Amino acid sequence: MGKASYVLIAIAILTSVMRPGVAAQEPAVEPPSISRPATESFPNSEPAPAYPSTGDIPEFPQPTAHSALEMDDSFTYASTDYGSVIDTRGWPVPIPFKYYPQGMVTEDGVGIYQCLVPPDPVEDCFCTPPPCYFGMFYLDGVVLDRRSNLERMGLFFDSTGTEVLNTGDFDLETEAGFRLGFWACDPCGIDWNLDYFSVQNFQSTIARSDAAGLTNDFFGFTDAAVTSLTAEYESNLDSLEFTVRTRQWRRIAPLVGVRFIQVDEEFNSLTDVNTPSGSFSQTDNELFGLQFGFQGLIYEHHWWRLETTIKAGPYYNDIDVESTINPSGGTSQSVRLDHNAMSFAGDARVGLVCQLGPRMNFRIGYQALWLEGIALGPNQNNDISFTTNLSSIDLSGVVYQGGSIGFDLTW
Repeated sequence: MGKASYVLIAIAILTSVMRPGVAAQEPAVEPPSISRPATESFPNSEPAPAYPSTGDIPEFPQPTAHSALEMDDSFTYASTDYGSVIDTRGWPVPIPFKYYPQGMVTEDGVGIYQCLVPPDPVEDCFCTPPPCYFGMFYLDGVVLDRRSNLERMGLFFDSTGTEVLNTGDFDLETEAGFRLGFWACDPCGIDWNLDYFSVQNFQSTIARSDAAGLTNDFFGFTDAAVTSLTAEYESNLDSLEFTVRTRQWRRIAPLVGVRFIQVDEEFNSLTDVNTPSGSFSQTDNELFGLQFGFQGLIYEHHWWRLETTIKAGPYYNDIDVESTINPSGGTSQSVRLDHNAMSFAGDARVGLVCQLGPRMNFRIGYQALWLEGIALGPNQNNDISFTTNLSSIDLSGVVYQGGSIGFDLTW
């Protein structure tokens, strides 16, 4: 063996002595798999700090009171594809549940949340859970009471001409309905909402009987006396609206939109309820208008929050009133009157929202809807006449109020 070979062997031995860790180096240990138990969520915590995605990794305090929740679905996890923050164990840092739908960013502009990061994100926006969702569907059951300004006009009279029923005696019962809709949310903080709600069959039926005979005064027409008469009053409410919301502040989100409201009413005087036969009227209000308002976050605490929505605006009301009489032994007659008017609608809601899971909330609330400048069926009885040229529309107001209960789902 030549001298060159001895030199090479000596260099190899010296190199191994100077680097003792190479031979003893252990393979990298993969971080343990993350267990994510199905427990209650941990909402409404403070925003995650904006740590840089590069450089020294800071030490993170470990959860104590909420240690059982640190891997729950209510947290949004960082991803290495988005320049995430990793703790000293090599695990992703759990970011607490927040109500911000768009992505938050670090100081160097790298997104933390696993969602779309807009070019100029709003980092402190209106509360709409959970984070990074792109849509929300909601369904509520509603129960509304209806109060209106009905005029007191004589409707049924006995044989002596004494009034036995007037239009102010109607008292519509509380009725149940539903509301459904969805939000389509954009990461930049501009959202779109389509909402429909309906409450049908507000009804009141009043019967009067007299062996000596009863007559009615229905739109200026008086028929032959009968022993019994029944007055019916029914009202239906429908609403469809499209709203745009902007989330630029933490506790308030302005709203602007268009809305269609329909109030259909039937007012009848019947001689036979089963047939039915008698005199009938139909009053339709179709309101088209703009509305402006806001959503407000009143209070929040852990997994629940109290919020409100207020909207109001002017409306164009297309009114159609049609009345039909059926004289005993005579020919049916009808009169129809169309009218346009400016109306007003104001809608106020307040609700308690409780988080049931990362993608589901329970909702309960109160709503009041005020309509002014609409035509109510019984109030037209003295303004349209079959016997004179009287033909005008009486406008008044109505208020719907009551409670709602339901849920919403996000994706």
